Amino acid sequence: KYRPLSHFFRQNFSQVTNPPIDSLREYRVMSLKTRFGNLKNVLDEDSSQTEILVLDSPFVGNAQFDEVIRNFNVDMVEIDCTFPAGEGRDALRAALEKIRGEAEDAVRAQPLMGGLIHACILHHTRLDKALSYRIAAKLCSNEMSMVILREIVDEAYRDDPTLVEAARADLSAVYERDPACHRLLQPILYFKGYQAVQAYRVGHYLWTKGDYDLAYFFQMRASEVFGVDIHPAARVGRGIMIDHAHSIVIGETAVVGDDVSMLHSVTLGGTGKEEEDRHPKIGDGVLIGAGASVLGNIKVGNCSPIAAGSVVLQEVPPCKTVAGVPARIVGEAGCAQPARSMNQLMMAEDIVPSS
Repeated sequence: KYRPLSHFFRQNFSQVTNPPIDSLREYRVMSLKTRFGNLKNVLDEDSSQTEILVLDSPFVGNAQFDEVIRNFNVDMVEIDCTFPAGEGRDALRAALEKIRGEAEDAVRAQPLMGGLIHACILHHTRLDKALSYRIAAKLCSNEMSMVILREIVDEAYRDDPTLVEAARADLSAVYERDPACHRLLQPILYFKGYQAVQAYRVGHYLWTKGDYDLAYFFQMRASEVFGVDIHPAARVGRGIMIDHAHSIVIGETAVVGDDVSMLHSVTLGGTGKEEEDRHPKIGDGVLIGAGASVLGNIKVGNCSPIAAGSVVLQEVPPCKTVAGVPARIVGEAGCAQPARSMNQLMMAEDIVPSS
């Protein structure tokens, strides 16, 4: 799992000597000029150089630099300059180091943000500590203080490290799929969809431990603060991206697989007052468009896109696009990973002719 960075910082090296796009990226431009200075003419303003190298990432390590040298005469080569979305402490540490670097850039660019960024990011040496501080700061109220909430989140993260690994997978998902996300820093500080999912994860942990009232409190505060109402008993996988995250409802017995993307105003709800298993089961890699509702104990197969505004009342096979009210199959998925591509337009060859 890697994050394509073309929308974040895309320039060819012949343009790197021009004024940087903004002050936030200036040091990266200068470091690249230094690193590639020994490549003859690569930074010249000669028109023949304009397609020689294309930068798809702000980070170029020694291994990537060596790969550039080995492929210097190749017309086109793709070199991965991103950090892997792996698991474990090394991956978490790498993620936090990258976030801290972005935080330092942000403070230099706008000192007025220094207090917030230092408190949320730079003061912490571990990702779980940064997350616990941010979740507690967002959910605290006169009913429960930030200090108590942070102790609850810290305990959850200590007891179940997979919560932090899931948070990192979610962070990578937002960074990869949301074209408005240019830095890992953004979801932690500003994106309520990411924050709401992390609050849900702590609530779900509390629910599984039998601490139902505290879990309900987390659900209530997340709903009040973020407009995202996920029952703490719902089971949600990793690599989740909720874009614009407004008016999201996920019911008690709902299941959401890994690598799922959804937009605002999505409902995964029941169809009546039954108390048993009554909510949808969303497979891995599903893309749910804005305003879509999936109702009842039905299954949506892996990698199936649900068009915006659809009302899904029947099961959806894997890799099929559904649309309409009520929704019906209108074509193939159109790609192998719709939740990652976030492409909500169907190609003509994917459309199933109406009978």
